[in-house]
Amino acid sequence: MKGSLSYVISFFAVVIVAVFALSYTGEKESLDHYVSIEIAEGDSIWSLADQYEEHLRMSKTDFVEWVQEKNGLPTAVIKSGDSVVLPIDKQTYHDGTQLASRK
Repeated sequence: MKGSLSYVISFFAVVIVAVFALSYTGEKESLDHYVSIEIAEGDSIWSLADQYEEHLRMSKTDFVEWVQEKNGLPTAVIKSGDSVVLPIDKQTYHDGTQLASRK
């Protein structure tokens, strides 16, 4: 009985260690090479997907999900003045400042 309890405890300890190891093995993706913008009045993630469609290498739905995930947004709602990172490479898009502002 005592021996089987030791095996059970050891098994759970190994499982817990494995879960933590797997969760920390993936390095957090650096967002430094992506374009960062300041949100203008009236912008939404969907309108940004339309505005930058020619620079995207993904669907608009994937764009919205990427922006939410990488910017830690619980919903697709953004506010004027917020800064968000877009899945657009800085080197392929030369003007990386105030992209969301309109004339």
